[in-house]
Amino acid sequence: YYIRELEAADGYILDKQYKTVYVEAGKTSTIEWENTAVTGQIQITKYAAESNAITGQAGGVTLKGATFEIVRERSGKVVDYITTDARGVAASKPLPLGRYLIREVSAPAYYQVSAETFDVTLEYAGQIIKLAAYNKPAELGVTLTKTGIKEVLAGSKDRPDPSSRCNAINFWPRSEWLGQCD
Repeated sequence: YYIRELEAADGYILDKQYKTVYVEAGKTSTIEWENTAVTGQIQITKYAAESNAITGQAGGVTLKGATFEIVRERSGKVVDYITTDARGVAASKPLPLGRYLIREVSAPAYYQVSAETFDVTLEYAGQIIKLAAYNKPAELGVTLTKTGIKEVLAGSKDRPDPSSRCNAINFWPRSEWLGQCD
């Protein structure tokens, strides 16, 4: 016998090829038919939302190293992780048609992870959904105060603040101050 698929399940490509099946009297014949899912793709381009004082990058440049998680909305399962390349672009593997939630899980160095979540639906074969995402520069909250060289002479009453001895060890080579930190 020759068998042909007349209708494919939703989300799968119809296989129009005939399959040959040999049937013997009194026996069951089994045929396996593998269908290919109809797929699309998601692409994300990552940009700097504003200038970054730490890296010196201008606002609007593309960013390498942002990682995104793609979750199938129906099942809640992670189906792919994608990371932006040197051009700032991340592309998913071919994904079956359906609804997906995308969120950033790690940001490029010296940028904040975006809280934005994308909700997209792949609706037809070969569809490529292109998204743009933005990161704000990280705020490190570091303050540095620079002072000139200070010298302490033997017999001087100038001594470092006892509460800062641990920070002063490298600056005060006198042995009596070493090893006194809690």
